[in-house]
Amino acid sequence: MEKSNFADSLKAIFVCSFDTRLGNVLEWQYPREVNLDKIEFKALASCLHLTQYDLVYFNHNGMFGLAAFKTLVINDSKERNVRMKSVGLISKSYESLKEFYNFLAHQVKVQLDNPGVYVHLESFWSNKIINENEFLILKYNKLDIISNEQSKNLLSLLFDKRLRLFKDLDVRTEFNEKIYLKCALFYGPSLFIIWKYLLLNKRIMIYSQPPVINLCLRLMCLFEMLKCDVFDFKLFDPKPYFYVSVVDIDQLSEESSYIACTTEKIFESKQNLFDLYIDNSEILCVNSNNRKQSLKPNSLDKKRSDTLIDLLMNSNEQDQQVFLKFEFKNIQSIRRNTINAKSK
Repeated sequence: MEKSNFADSLKAIFVCSFDTRLGNVLEWQYPREVNLDKIEFKALASCLHLTQYDLVYFNHNGMFGLAAFKTLVINDSKERNVRMKSVGLISKSYESLKEFYNFLAHQVKVQLDNPGVYVHLESFWSNKIINENEFLILKYNKLDIISNEQSKNLLSLLFDKRLRLFKDLDVRTEFNEKIYLKCALFYGPSLFIIWKYLLLNKRIMIYSQPPVINLCLRLMCLFEMLKCDVFDFKLFDPKPYFYVSVVDIDQLSEESSYIACTTEKIFESKQNLFDLYIDNSEILCVNSNNRKQSLKPNSLDKKRSDTLIDLLMNSNEQDQQVFLKFEFKNIQSIRRNTINAKSK
């Protein structure tokens, strides 16, 4: 069998849960030798109790993670009548993780209904060398895998007669549809203020309440702006951290350039950690006196924003392609100034 590039990038699979006595815990992982220390504070992001379902991207030891979170109301006072779990994957590349949205969304349901049973996850991992037909099923997964606990072979699970269609939302489509247009509409002209700070390799923190997936996808769009055809991407090196919590503070304090998002309001008071703080769509910068001040877009930013949104809404191309091909008119001076600033 030929190994899929997506499957090949995977490094670990795990389950996290909320324990009423211990708090966030990593309850299971494979392989066991992979260091997943404190991953439970990312896979079970702060404030996720406010939502029934979410997806979280994060950075872990230089790799990337994606976890599907879900709650289940139960009749058990020991669990405070609600069960909360996340099922996630660790990969070398964040781009590959979107291919497993539906797989993770389904598996977190399995874990909620059958806590402590990891047979499906073990089967997936032991057979992640997958051929094209299997990959298509993972990529466009609308199949519910039904098996007994002894089954260890993903191949037989996928093509067994016991497969049946399920009617849940296609998570991959639900979250990924028009994300670049949504990002441009959400930030409006302020998008170009953020973009300038990215070009200058500044430290950017984005705050909002759940859904965390909306935060993460907006961050992904912002980071992708650096790959616009106008620029040499090698000139810019901010690290995409995606979701961060207080356990990441020490690591962030050592970074000279990054873009991250959080649901923890405490970061707003940690002004030594960032140069730009985005509270939903309000943009604040840290000035020379270490105080935050509001930044407002100018008339040129508004013109650029209108042009970009018009292109995204009316082009026949995918919005990602429009976004990445967008020629930022009349801003070559910004590019030159940015390069000059880096060379000093």
